Amino acid sequence: MKNILDYGIIPDGKNDFSAYIESALKEYKNVYFPNGKYLISKPINMPSNSRIKADKNAEIIAKDNCFNYDCCYGVVTNEDLINGNENIEIDGGIFNGNNINNARLNWRHGPCTGLLFNFMGVKGLTLKNITAKNSESYHFRIGRTV
Repeated sequence: MKNILDYGIIPDGKNDFSAYIESALKEYKNVYFPNGKYLISKPINMPSNSRIKADKNAEIIAKDNCFNYDCCYGVVTNEDLINGNENIEIDGGIFNGNNINNARLNWRHGPCTGLLFNFMGVKGLTLKNITAKNSESYHFRIGRTV
């Protein structure tokens, strides 16, 4: 399991760690988040056979204005929303949608943005010991899972 801090980042909630998180998941598949605040500006796309293990006080926070464009649907999602993925697990952590600074453009923008967790077509999805807070629309959107 790769400790995200091995990338030399400081989890202070001030810098965007999206690229580091994406790299770690693609290269190692299993990533650990120690206590801290991890700011992201784009979704964490989880590939098949990947796992996030987070300290109970590790907080992943959506950056201000993160949901003001069409490509950011959720804080965490599976990589292939059309064909699905397999064996994705998230264990622990606080996932914060920062809704006060992430309002959708308007009601026409739809419920598909501002999500914390957006999983479609995942075979073997495990979510446990998670704290979900401050989503703009929904905490969880899960469909076609087995």
